[in-house]
Amino acid sequence: MNLLSRIEESGPVLRPSTSSSKRELPVDQILMGDCIAEMARLPDKSVDMIFADPPYMDPAVPRLAADIAASRAAGPDTVIAIEHSRRVELEAVPGVLELLKTRRHGDTCISIYRPTAVDGAS
Repeated sequence: MNLLSRIEESGPVLRPSTSSSKRELPVDQILMGDCIAEMARLPDKSVDMIFADPPYMDPAVPRLAADIAASRAAGPDTVIAIEHSRRVELEAVPGVLELLKTRRHGDTCISIYRPTAVDGAS
């Protein structure tokens, strides 16, 4: 879990989560913590964009995008971006996620996804 030791700016802030109960959608805030756990506490289909920066060589990175897409907070228009090592290849997940693009800079990649349209889904 990421923590901030000092916040020097005014306006929207980063705050580590401390409660495990459901909450209203925080507006103009960046939530810090385990991505899947934080999204489980948000209202259904309430997130437009998710940026995940997991530990660089975590072996769970390839399945992270599908886990995020399966969360209640992600909707059909949610954009999912995952930062990862160039040595970890991320691909589309058939029937779940479409890989829109991957941007590379040095050893760092950001893979950008969107949920795959499902017949009858709104």
